[in-house]
Amino acid sequence: MSINLCIDIGNSATKCGLFRGEKLLSTYSFIGPFDQYEFDAFLTLHWPDRAILCSVKPVDRHFRKYIKEKHQVIEMSPDLILPLKIKYETPNTLGRDRLAAVCGAVRLYPHTDLLVIGIGTCITYDLVRKKAEYEGGLISPGLDMRLKAMHKYTAKLPQVTKSITVKLVGFDTVTALQAGGLWGVEAEINGMIEIFMSKYPEIKVILAGGGSEYYKKRLKKPIFAHPNLVLMGLNNLLILNA
Repeated sequence: MSINLCIDIGNSATKCGLFRGEKLLSTYSFIGPFDQYEFDAFLTLHWPDRAILCSVKPVDRHFRKYIKEKHQVIEMSPDLILPLKIKYETPNTLGRDRLAAVCGAVRLYPHTDLLVIGIGTCITYDLVRKKAEYEGGLISPGLDMRLKAMHKYTAKLPQVTKSITVKLVGFDTVTALQAGGLWGVEAEINGMIEIFMSKYPEIKVILAGGGSEYYKKRLKKPIFAHPNLVLMGLNNLLILNA
């Protein structure tokens, strides 16, 4: 069975997954410049037959050259064969990672309304109706972006690092900023889930992205967490389009 390499280049990090069929064998991620030696080491046990590349920003030219020289590569695009119909009015402006995530969600949970929440640099909410029709979604600032914005757009508020242990009520300016960021994101996600559930009572809620496992424990409604949903969607698209 073919080995598939799926590459998701996000705003903050690059995440890669190796699949045999639909089984995820291993993952590798890096922040910053591409390191060919580390990447080759990741591929040692499972050399891929083909690859798919998904990026939300310009791809490092050394990385693109390396991938295309070594592997048969397709690039993520709304022009590929998809497992759903796009009703978004400007599909070419739709984030490639968002599209990959909803494709993965449809594969996992067919024939039902889906709300796919991606928690990363931004928080994205994407709606797929039960007939596999992608309607569109919402985008809001992620936790790190909120903390940076409060520093940048004020005269005296400091830049703080995020904390996942901060209590609801901050005891100084630093913890007040951290609490506002963390608990604000939690309240937003819970509120958005409530709104979507009121409109689509049978909707399934799926969390994806780096913050999915953490927020899964803090949300009120039953949800499904799939941190590797984008990679799973890319793998499904590679199978459909190979």
